[in-house]
Amino acid sequence: HHERETSVMAVPHLFLLVESYFRKQSKSKDLHGFENSLFSNRQNFYLVLISLVLALQFLGDHPQYVLYTIFVLFIYYIFRVFSSEPRINFRNLLKYLSIFAIILLLFILLASVQFLPLFEKFKFSSRQHGLGYEVATIGSAPPYHFITMLIPNFFGSYHNGSYWGVFAGWKIISYIGILPLIFVALSFLNRNKFIVFFAFLAAFSLIFAMGKYTPLFFLFYNIVPTFNLFRNPVRMVFFFNFAMIILVGFGANFFMSKLKPIRFKQILLVILVVSIASIAITALIYLFASNIMGIGEKILVNKISKASIQLNSSEFYKERLKLAYDEIACGFLILDAILLLTALLFYLQSRKPMPKLVKSLIFLIIFLDLGLYSMSFIQVKDPSIVF
Repeated sequence: HHERETSVMAVPHLFLLVESYFRKQSKSKDLHGFENSLFSNRQNFYLVLISLVLALQFLGDHPQYVLYTIFVLFIYYIFRVFSSEPRINFRNLLKYLSIFAIILLLFILLASVQFLPLFEKFKFSSRQHGLGYEVATIGSAPPYHFITMLIPNFFGSYHNGSYWGVFAGWKIISYIGILPLIFVALSFLNRNKFIVFFAFLAAFSLIFAMGKYTPLFFLFYNIVPTFNLFRNPVRMVFFFNFAMIILVGFGANFFMSKLKPIRFKQILLVILVVSIASIAITALIYLFASNIMGIGEKILVNKISKASIQLNSSEFYKERLKLAYDEIACGFLILDAILLLTALLFYLQSRKPMPKLVKSLIFLIIFLDLGLYSMSFIQVKDPSIVF
């Protein structure tokens, strides 16, 4: 989805610029005091860059992502205000809010070549008074769908016609790998203000992405302006993934430098127990293949009976049941292998630290994990078919 790629690729850059702004301010404040530090030349440069990157994101032609980005970036901005100024007063807070307002104003001016025509067109749009709640919640992520955080193709794949989950499932999948998930858990053992913030952002984004399945989106839809103009709250999943990757970095750093030997043994025991449970489930999946296929057929018949549009014959879909089963079975096999490799990683680190070997193994595990998942997206075809 090109519109998502061109919009979300700006987010890490924006967070980096906001962070750089506050770090420069901290240095400038030490030299010149608080008042002068707010508007030093170098900091002004970062403010302009924030507006410029927001404008480039808007020109990527997906206003919903821009709205979500501005909201999340504002929350991070306020978080940095209070974390860098523990005793901030109302006057200083007002100055910081004014700075953010200037950023938004400059962003609108830079993006006006596209913003103004869009605003004019919007006056004739069916969305000018907002979408109905049922329409706005189209593209809500069902809570059960987040099993894809462990097995990304649990609901099949679009590439072989075996997908049986909710519509637009590629937007819901939030698979970052098994070892990275463990690193996220490790990050909470060494909490700091950034870990707390990104944990909050991950939780908020995940709940928001569930749309109609939780009250959170309902509150935003009714209270926060412009949030009722867009459907597919599941698009907030990107910010969940982004926050999780930041936590992975903290967790990996903690794993390499600060995790105590006793903790390694405790975590290793947990991973081994989970591995044994996963292997047992895998064995059951293969032993009771016919029973699982029978459940799949019942789900299929139920879906077909409720369809509101013309579909292919039931036999057409029954042929794909085996493909869907294979995706689940293969997913558990990969999960088993990655868990065992992760157990080996923790075992090596607990005995005698070998940084080069451990770092190489971390890279190998993640590369294999995400590589096996991503291979299906890389399709080589005859040029005559494509062109």
